[in-house]
Amino acid sequence: MLHKNGIWLQDTLSVINDLRPCMRFAIDKERFLLLRKVLPKLNLKMIIYNYKAVGKPVCVVGKDSSILKKAYLSDKDNQSKLGEYLGYPSCCIESFQENKKSVNTIPILTKQNSKKNDYRLNYLFNFDTRIQTWNLGFLNKIKKERYCDYDKYIIPHIPCSFDCKPSLKYANSLMKIMSREFTEYSKELKTYLNRIFLFLDNYKFLAFEGNTANSELNYSKVMHFNTLFDKEKLVKIRAGNRIRWSKDKISIFKDNSKISDFRVSSEIIGFE
Repeated sequence: MLHKNGIWLQDTLSVINDLRPCMRFAIDKERFLLLRKVLPKLNLKMIIYNYKAVGKPVCVVGKDSSILKKAYLSDKDNQSKLGEYLGYPSCCIESFQENKKSVNTIPILTKQNSKKNDYRLNYLFNFDTRIQTWNLGFLNKIKKERYCDYDKYIIPHIPCSFDCKPSLKYANSLMKIMSREFTEYSKELKTYLNRIFLFLDNYKFLAFEGNTANSELNYSKVMHFNTLFDKEKLVKIRAGNRIRWSKDKISIFKDNSKISDFRVSSEIIGFE
């Protein structure tokens, strides 16, 4: 019931099983009525407050009222402390704070810090943790495209790398619980996250079934998730089966015949 209303199962499980102190999300009248009914049955509490940056109410949910109050107060002027109460590893909090003013998109910075890209730390589908307040207009555009994959993640934060040990420890603990109690959903998450992604920016990415070698991607299937990826480019990519990429260009091929070139800032991120 909570999951259907945008309060994702993995977050609720993480708080119930003491993997993190609390979770935070936007709230409206419908969610409030649902939470008021369900939370006592889960031995959880909530504090609702106005998030000034967007002028809308949010809530923090957890077991300990004192922790919820501290999280709420931290949300006013201490984002690092808030991250601790939300259960984010300190290395990831520090990395995020350092990268906030970077001209590069955060997933690219995460990849640069990684020796291996573990699918359990793939957060590309989850916009909530990385979209700055002044970019909320893009989220509205995503909604108009009927993007519906907000819940496809395991960790609730931006990891400092795609092989961050504290993040992997959290992900492994949560996946064990989910595999035991919600087997099909845990399998669905792995299927979504364990892909090769063509990443243009926070709002434009595709995923592929295939393999990469020497700046080339050979693929048999293209997955589009209703992001803002250009529709004409998508048609050409689906007509091909091979991509050759650099930092500012991708070339699409069908076998050995070139279909098109695109001048874009691009990155291939493969998870396993």
